[in-house]
Amino acid sequence: DSSKDIVFLANGVLFPDALSIAGVAKMKNANLLFTDGKTLSSDVMSIIKNASEVYLVGGDNSVSKGIENKIRNVVPSVSRISG
Repeated sequence: DSSKDIVFLANGVLFPDALSIAGVAKMKNANLLFTDGKTLSSDVMSIIKNASEVYLVGGDNSVSKGIENKIRNVVPSVSRISG
């Protein structure tokens, strides 16, 4: 399913953002992956590398600019959802 090419990346420690996006990820049949906010595991990065779209869930304190920049180097479409 091509919707698996969509990834929502949320902070698994500061979990309210992850909870708020879980329904949307399910509705889109997309991957919901987690970070500690500052680093990405190699397993998470290997899934992200195959994505066509990545949505970063939360502000810079939830998913750092460093993570955002790393993802932008390998994925054509990266957006941030916060507010």
